[in-house]
Amino acid sequence: MNTVRESTWARTAGMFDNHILPLFGNKRLRTITVNQCQRAVNLWFKEVTYNYKRWYNYLVSVFEYGLKHGYITHNPARMITMPVKPDSWGDKPDNFWDRDQLKTFFKCIDQQKEPEKYCLFRVLAFAGVRRGECLALTWQDIDFVHKTLRVNKTLTQGKRGKQIIQAPKTK
Repeated sequence: MNTVRESTWARTAGMFDNHILPLFGNKRLRTITVNQCQRAVNLWFKEVTYNYKRWYNYLVSVFEYGLKHGYITHNPARMITMPVKPDSWGDKPDNFWDRDQLKTFFKCIDQQKEPEKYCLFRVLAFAGVRRGECLALTWQDIDFVHKTLRVNKTLTQGKRGKQIIQAPKTK
């Protein structure tokens, strides 16, 4: 049954391979303890504070699947104490450039030697599209008369790094 996009599946499989399976390996669900779950979440929090909650939620989902299908009787991941980042960490910095920074950036790209890069970054900077949406654009998406750009697809990675075109995240 297809319940997620191929790119979501590939990203989730990579996350399991890189972050969850190395800690839990081939242990059976019923043998994993609250302490093991707590240690995993603490490690994720310490190493990469940005994604630890996402990885935790996937861990919880695995145990919920086990509960639903009768493999286990409780979910040890739900019993942990979630680490919380201190307020002093502050918010993420603004992730955009002002006009002068953009001008400086574009001066660094040689329009003659790398016209594709120059064009790509101009579209990204001034159209407000995501990288995958920009890379999926075709000439048919550009209306030169009305000066519009139709964003109706995105380029992303599927299984084994295969590039696929699919609908964008937002309409």
